[in-house]
Amino acid sequence: MISCQKLKELEAGQLSVTDHDPIRENLDRLLKDKIGEPFTQDEIIKIYKEGEERFKYQIPPGYKDQKKETENKSDVFSCSGITYQRKYGDLVLWKQIICKAKNDSVKYLIFLTDDEKEDWWWITDFQGRKKMGPRPELVDEISREAKTEFFYIYNSEQFLKYSKDYLNTQVTDESISQVREVTRESRVSLIERHEEFRRLESIAARAVFRWLNKKYSANKMIRENNIFPDYIVSDIESGKNSGFEVKFSREPRIFSIKLRDQIYRAYYEVNEGYLDELTFVFVMQDRETLDRAISIFERKIERLPSGVNLVMGIANMEIEDELEADFYPVFESAGVA
Repeated sequence: MISCQKLKELEAGQLSVTDHDPIRENLDRLLKDKIGEPFTQDEIIKIYKEGEERFKYQIPPGYKDQKKETENKSDVFSCSGITYQRKYGDLVLWKQIICKAKNDSVKYLIFLTDDEKEDWWWITDFQGRKKMGPRPELVDEISREAKTEFFYIYNSEQFLKYSKDYLNTQVTDESISQVREVTRESRVSLIERHEEFRRLESIAARAVFRWLNKKYSANKMIRENNIFPDYIVSDIESGKNSGFEVKFSREPRIFSIKLRDQIYRAYYEVNEGYLDELTFVFVMQDRETLDRAISIFERKIERLPSGVNLVMGIANMEIEDELEADFYPVFESAGVA
């Protein structure tokens, strides 16, 4: 066990954000004037249209990223005036690599990545799972488009090891081991966080379903929907259909992004007559997150389109039987029946 004194010593040895950072300084020097220009918005849109067809037929790279939205990130973001979709990030990167190789007549190219997915790597299961190299489709595409004679992919550990073996670079075995461990831990941590978020999402959906069953009378039928929205409540007497889309959020700022992303879709469903109204039900991690989300909504969004409603609350997710989780609404926008 590490003592408190030892922890203080370790903390004191860490760089402050205001300290001189020699590693960052060296990186800035090495990368100066070596970073290319981004694609224009028109070029990006063209790539996305191509990406739709590529993903449909699982043409690498990137088709494994079709569901890119996570607990703390929207699928859409903007940078330097260009709007991007995360799910097409690998494809945009690949197009940039081809463009660079073509414009500079690069004949020998190595791509360094710690992405382990099969939409980059040629993976076989013969006598155990093995990465044989880049996907043949990628090698073929870059050779056709850019006339590249050699294209290969290395992960960080391979790159350091081979640079030591063949380029006589000063890389210690300890450094290679550290890179291997960091990569492995990062991969496991990401998987665990994703699985935990999906588990909490599932609990939130069950809690809202229980809430809907308690909220509506016997003359209203509640059914799960395999597509948007998650649940539909049908009034048997009037024929009115109300949709309920469940969202779980651990970050208040992400709540507003998720809501904005979905508002147009909700408005379309109502405006086209598929639903009479649609309610977003946001289940928050805790009361503090909920209060901050309410404040963000009142400051930044405030009004929703006609027929679109919002409910925010919390659920008791730490109970022993997850099937018994309950949802407790705290905030309801005008129009929620």
